[in-house]
Amino acid sequence: MQDNQTSYKDVDKNSIDEILEKLRKIKDTIKLYSDTDLSEADTRCKIIDDIFIDVLGWKEGNIKRESSYRDKDDKTQYIDYVFESNKNKFIVEAKKNGVYFNTVTSVKKLKLNGVLSRDNNTKKALDQAYNYCINKRIDVGCICNGKQIIVFNTNNQGSNRAAYVKYRKYRWGQALTY
Repeated sequence: MQDNQTSYKDVDKNSIDEILEKLRKIKDTIKLYSDTDLSEADTRCKIIDDIFIDVLGWKEGNIKRESSYRDKDDKTQYIDYVFESNKNKFIVEAKKNGVYFNTVTSVKKLKLNGVLSRDNNTKKALDQAYNYCINKRIDVGCICNGKQIIVFNTNNQGSNRAAYVKYRKYRWGQALTY
């Protein structure tokens, strides 16, 4: 295990209490900005960074922001976040806090050919994140607007696709929402 990583076995009760307190603070921050139209950059630095660094414990050295690549049309594309630790890698496509993802709050696992495919904001963000994942050969991606997170996996096999997105050429699977 790398020096900048912590095993769940190393987390004690005090650490859990600290994490819960950080989670409460981020909830307060989200509420504070809920009626404010933040730009994507402000949403990233005031909310999303805090979620991943303060609450989820990601180290700055494991985060790349604005990672770029050339697409098939030779245009430069910028990925908001690439998180990498050991062999684990995922991307996050950030959207400003005013971009709402139409999800069902009582359900955490949604089929993409349902509610998520009917909402233009969600569909466009998932398309963008999916393309980043495919081009960078990263299996897991998510979209986040500071208040909602939708996680998907581009590499699921089989027709069941129990937990994550199988999304390719508008063949929709499932996603986890938070």
